[in-house]
Parts: sequence; structure tokens; C-alpha cells
Amino acid sequence: MKGFNFEKNLHHQTQAVNSTVDVFDNLEIIQPHGVDKQFINPVFDFEKGFQYINNIRNIQKKNGFDEKRNGRSNIIDIMMETGTGKTYTYTKTIFELNKNYGIFKFVIIVPTLSIKAGTIDFLKSDSAREHFKEQYGKTLKLHIVASQKSRKNKKTYMPPAVNSFVNAGVYEKNNIQVMVINAGMINSDTMQKSFDKGLFDKYTIPFEAISAVNPFVIIDEPHKFSKSNATWKNIQKMNPQFILRYGATFKEYENLVYTLTAVDSFNRNLVKGVIGHITEFETGKNAIVKLNNTDGKEATFELTDEGKKQTFKLTKKESLQRIHPAMEDLYIENLNKSKVALSNGIVLSRGDKLNPYSYAEKLQEIMIQKAIKNHFEIEKRLLSRNVKIKPLTLFFIDNIEEYRNKAGYLKTTIEKLIKAEVENLLKTGKNA
Repeated sequence: MKGFNFEKNLHHQTQAVNSTVDVFDNLEIIQPHGVDKQFINPVFDFEKGFQYINNIRNIQKKNGFDEKRNGRSNIIDIMMETGTGKTYTYTKTIFELNKNYGIFKFVIIVPTLSIKAGTIDFLKSDSAREHFKEQYGKTLKLHIVASQKSRKNKKTYMPPAVNSFVNAGVYEKNNIQVMVINAGMINSDTMQKSFDKGLFDKYTIPFEAISAVNPFVIIDEPHKFSKSNATWKNIQKMNPQFILRYGATFKEYENLVYTLTAVDSFNRNLVKGVIGHITEFETGKNAIVKLNNTDGKEATFELTDEGKKQTFKLTKKESLQRIHPAMEDLYIENLNKSKVALSNGIVLSRGDKLNPYSYAEKLQEIMIQKAIKNHFEIEKRLLSRNVKIKPLTLFFIDNIEEYRNKAGYLKTTIEKLIKAEVENLLKTGKNA
């Protein structure tokens, strides 16, 4: 991201930041005490009186909505449509909470390794660091929790990122401490087992050490962190002082303080609109493949086609072509007692259904062909204008190897169809 310049004080982002920071307005702050006080966040006494719930009510009123509120909950929800700058917004919120209230230890939790990598790239980028340092005179010091290699017959030590995060003190005046962790690591044995070498001479379990510093927790994509799953229960072991949830999708709100919907985003020109093209097929239009059961070793599927039902049992690495010929090259990647992961990345639960023709090569080719034809039509129109614009067509693919490999099906198919369309335009089109 070097050389990239961020636009300051965009209204929707500033409004989201202010709506979050104002939650803590006039709340009593309890400063840490004791021998370890320099490593611990100040604490908001939000359950005392009605200031907290009144703040949330006033913020909702100011932002033009009235959602349920829970004065006993430490969860704050910020709803922002994808592509409107959630990562930037919660990063700026970190700086504002530090500036206004002295909070200096935050934990950012993301659902996947890919989102974790993107978050780290943003936070570590020269552009982001310079942008925020110019405004606040500080930078974020990242502590990235990663899996550890086992050390045989040696003393065990706390994960380095947990160690450095917990031991970072308020005396590092130019830094704000941020630990970044993904859901997989939260659920790992590493975070829950006891180590030989502890922190503060008393905490030998990572979760206990983190909980001791009263962290603010930020959750990205909250719909991936249901309160009923193990990840949420493990997050609670960190004893979050507050949980700030940022996402476009929520299963339910706790204390919602800001909303920026897809319609709002489009109307404000923050995101682009999309025109959908639906490819229909008559053959097998009502064919359905349903996952009936999985015991971790074998998955039971039911095929309904032309009113007839058949049952199939498949094991790991077995092709779904056994169920229906249109599902060629689709196989079971992995399975457990509740879910089945397919080779294209789709994860099925009991009762989930698929139309087998959705994965047929013929249907894919029709869709690719339409996209290519549409691209050249738009390109001709845009490049004929005084101010010329080069259009971009994106393909979201389920298997990168099919394009990366020289003889991959998607690579050869796309190249073949582009060549055919170009040759057709050269023969029949004017000014093509």
C-alpha cells in the first residue's frame, strides 16, 4: 500500500467513529492499580447508573433509528456495508479511544487467515501508519498470534505475541498495542493450555494473561461468531472489557450505534451497483442433491430428479459425479459429524441442497461466453467516449488451479472463448 493516500474525515466513517466513541461519554473511569498497573487498561464502570444506556439511546436517536438496547451488555454493534471502509473505521476508533480515554490495549479478532492477512497488510502499510501518525502522533504496535512449532523435552513458553502484548506498558507512549488473532487460533490448544513460563509471575494460560489487561476486543464479520459456538465462548475467556462488532451482516444486534446499509452506501456513491444476469437451463431444472447425513466417515446424499429419489453414500475424496454426471470434478474434500466440505470450497450442513447442473461445465461456458460478449460491448461503448474508460470484468472462480495451470479447464476455456469472440467481432463488427 505504499504511496496510497487515504482521504481524511469521510463523513460516513467519521460518523461511525464518533458514534462508537460517544458510547463512553461521561462514564466513570477506574484507573488500574497495583504492581502491574502500567500494563493494564483503564476500566469503564458502565453498569453504574444510567449514563451508558442513555448514551446509546441518544446516539441511536441522533443517527435516526431506534433499536433494542441492553444496558448490561458490553457489546457495541457498528453495521457498515462491505467496501465502505470497516477496517479503516475501527482503526481510527482505536486511536480515538486511546486519545480520549487512555485505552491502549486492543485485540482484533477475524474469522479466517485470509482476512487476517489483509488486516495485517493494512495496519502495517506505510500509508496507513503515516496517515494515522500525522493525526495522532502514534503508531500501532502489532502482536500477531500464529501457530507454534512444538518444542520437545524443553520448557514451554507463552506464545511470543501474547507475551509481548501483555508485557507492553503504558510507558510506550508512542505506541498503541494491538493483538491480531484469527478464530482458528482462538480455538487452538495453544491459547488454553498451561505453559511452564508465565506472565506477571502468576498467569500461565494465554487467555488468563490476556484477560488480566482488560482488553477492548474488536470483532470483524460478527456473523461468523455466533454466541452458541465454541469461538464465542473462548473469546469470553479473554474477559473483554468491551466488544466492538463491525460487519455488514448480523444475526442479531446487541447495542447498535451506527448503520450504513447497502442502499445508503449506493445512494452516497460509496459502492457501485451490480446488474445481474441469470443463466437458466431447462434440462434438470428441478434436479436437487440434498445432504441427508454425515457421520464423519461417510456422507449420505439424496438425489431427486424427475420425481424419482435415489440415495448415495460417499466418503472423503470421492467424486459427486457418482450422484449426478453434471457434478464432474466436484468431490468431498473433508467431512465431520456435522458438515461436508466440497472441493470448490462450499461447506454443506444437513439439509442443504444443490442443483447439480449449477456445476456443469456447459453451464459455466455459457456464463463465461455471455460475460466476454458483454465485456466487449461495454468496452466499445466506453472507449468511444471523449473521456475513455477501460472496463474490467471479474470472474470469481472456485478452483484457482483450473486457471493457474497451463492446461487448466478455466484457463483454456476463457482463452478459447475470448479468441472466438474477437474473431467474430473482426469479421462482423464495425469499428470493433
